[in-house]
Amino acid sequence: MSDRVIENPIINSLYLAPTRRFKFDNDDIREEIEEGRSPSSYFIPVPRAQKRGAQVELDTPELGLTDDQIELNHFVNRIRDQVAHWRTRGFPNVSATSRRLLEYWSDPECGNLSRPGEGQE
Repeated sequence: MSDRVIENPIINSLYLAPTRRFKFDNDDIREEIEEGRSPSSYFIPVPRAQKRGAQVELDTPELGLTDDQIELNHFVNRIRDQVAHWRTRGFPNVSATSRRLLEYWSDPECGNLSRPGEGQE
């Protein structure tokens, strides 16, 4: 991977589920933005052929990942879908206190979180 620096890496709201992502290829991250949330996935290390007595090293040519080394995390992706559905229905089956907190935390006008870029000159 290169030492690429993306000047403005924050492309999604603090208060909403991510809707955009940086595009990756098998070699590096790009500055191009794609629509949609990245699915949860993880890297499957492929060990190099072992030499007798040698320590096993992972075959990661400068961490250039290929599609066959990436495994989707179906469990996390299902949870994300269910949480999104639950949010669109207005947080059913929660206490009144929890509902007020969830509505407060998801409202950008109410939160006290500092937003990236504010006060930075």
